[in-house]
Amino acid sequence: MGVAPDFTVVGRRRQRLNGAMEYTVVTPAAFADLPDLDDWQRRGQFLRAAFRAPSYAEGAALVVSIATAADAAVHHPDLELVYPGVVKVALTTHATRSLTTLDIELARTISRLAADSGAHTEPVRPVRSGRRRWVRFGR
Repeated sequence: MGVAPDFTVVGRRRQRLNGAMEYTVVTPAAFADLPDLDDWQRRGQFLRAAFRAPSYAEGAALVVSIATAADAAVHHPDLELVYPGVVKVALTTHATRSLTTLDIELARTISRLAADSGAHTEPVRPVRSGRRRWVRFGR
């Protein structure tokens, strides 16, 4: 009837049957102890960051760089480019509805790409939806 899953579950770890991808859930306590994530804020099951590029065109180039890295990692963030060149990024692992090592690795890569492009970190602000609460941007 249904489609056979393309992964196996070993404890809290899931691995694709072809061996291409392996990841572990990252708890809030474990996230707090991780180095090299100063650009990122954890909000529930998401990691969020915003980077201000020197111009709108350079922000678009950063989006392309992030998309290329995401394709290589086979893990795709939500991306938003807003004037005047702010790139907003949200990471999560949809299969686990939580953060995993895939998100952490891609977050570090994105931070490196942003720094290399001359972008600097912007405070992550909530999208207002009536009351003051976080709403996933781009959805």
